[in-house]
Amino acid sequence: RMLSARPDELEARARALAERLRGRGAEVLPSDSFAGSGANPAKPLPSFATAVRGGDRECDRLRAARPVGVFARVQDGRVLFDARTLLLEDLDAVAAAVTAAL
Repeated sequence: RMLSARPDELEARARALAERLRGRGAEVLPSDSFAGSGANPAKPLPSFATAVRGGDRECDRLRAARPVGVFARVQDGRVLFDARTLLLEDLDAVAAAVTAAL
């Protein structure tokens, strides 16, 4: 289901998370996803990401968050949450974890 998500669905998902994180200066950016957590780097999948300022330290805190750990990546001084890895029903929990961890 995640691999076949349409670009408009992904952008809407990224915007929905950005709205929940508007107090953190979140923005939506075009992005690439990779199947298998990057195991297939030759075939990027177009996606969208929600970005907030941060780096490795913030990603460490997000992974350690409880009750929901959040995995993200760092790019150009931002923490990116790839919409292809997010379910609509999880956005409230992800936003709460991001707010608490950061």
